[in-house]
Amino acid sequence: MSKVSLMTAQQLKNISPVNIDGLGSIATCSMAAFQDRLYLARICEAGKKSYNGKILRYDSENDSWEEVYAGALEGENNYKGVGSGNSASGIPLAIAFLEETHSLIVSLLSPSSSQLLHSEDGKTFHTLPEPQLDNHVLSFRRLLPFQNRLYAIPADNTAKNLICACDDPETGKWQAVNLPGFDNLDNQAVSQIVTFNNCLYAGTVNPETGFQIWKTQDTNQTSYTWKQIISDGARGYAFNSCVSSMVVFQGNLYFASGMPADSYDRGNDIPITAPEIIRIYPDDSWDLIVGAPKFTPDGLKVPLSVMGAGFDDSHNCTLQFMTVHNDCLYVGTQGKGGFQLWATEDGEIWEPIRLEPLSDRRDIEIYTVVTTPLGLVTVLGKTNLQNTDNPSKPKTHDVEVWLGK
Repeated sequence: MSKVSLMTAQQLKNISPVNIDGLGSIATCSMAAFQDRLYLARICEAGKKSYNGKILRYDSENDSWEEVYAGALEGENNYKGVGSGNSASGIPLAIAFLEETHSLIVSLLSPSSSQLLHSEDGKTFHTLPEPQLDNHVLSFRRLLPFQNRLYAIPADNTAKNLICACDDPETGKWQAVNLPGFDNLDNQAVSQIVTFNNCLYAGTVNPETGFQIWKTQDTNQTSYTWKQIISDGARGYAFNSCVSSMVVFQGNLYFASGMPADSYDRGNDIPITAPEIIRIYPDDSWDLIVGAPKFTPDGLKVPLSVMGAGFDDSHNCTLQFMTVHNDCLYVGTQGKGGFQLWATEDGEIWEPIRLEPLSDRRDIEIYTVVTTPLGLVTVLGKTNLQNTDNPSKPKTHDVEVWLGK
């Protein structure tokens, strides 16, 4: 039996936070492992157009959660919900481990100012100075430590088509490391950044001509030179407009692409297009793994998995995450029929993973799957589609956390 098949049979334990006051309805969340514990950063409804940021910590020995941070977010927010894909360029919350200082940093989205939190022990968090970059008010939704610098993607309501970097977040001094949209304003946002082959790679959102992939090896403090690796949505053009996830697996870079989840063919009740997966090699050549065959300047590209877009399921509208755990690559899709989890040992032969008792549920969205020393952690959102007391109230999301043992 393969490692992937073993994953299907493994025991899942529900470790969802309970008995913690004031969690409210979730708007967005993110998770990371730090000092052998799990950290769940959440943004929750606190009232009409008001939200609180909370950080919870899970102790596996006592099988319990504790709240280690809570604070109101400044300004009036209008979050659309995690997993819904309504924001083309991603989730407005980030959490990262700074290896150089063995500390944790969390970014909570706020439209009026940045709220960056830093902790060395995982229990006491202090607010970092507001990031300074020209006239921009920065709030980050993705953080990436690389070569003694911290890189960040600003949120949609700030400098969203820039990548920012700093040497020390305690100073509040940040630098833009690319021209806006890589000198192409059709690149409306930078959606993903990742380190691969000792370089920094970035994926964009471009609804006009399709996503682009860029990379740089120059990470000094004075200038960055960027090289375009893929353009025109890998010949999917506007029907392949955004990069939704990137991860390094077995020495190659894998990324998922497609369209925002709200790009929907209402007449036929299916997404306009389903997501694809592409593999980039260290020499920057690439192959199609999952998706529709394409004519390219390098010849015909056919899916090496022999599977079309959305893993041959046209109802899969987004690929929510990609993560590596125990030498396997896991990806999660979301569609009309619920979520699907797929895994591969070699990047080309894929198996669907049934997570009992989750796979048959239609009331949940998959947020992310995180590899941790405790096991593979699946973070889900339980969607309350109806409110009998107030039918006009939007659907809400309650988080569920499941640990694969």
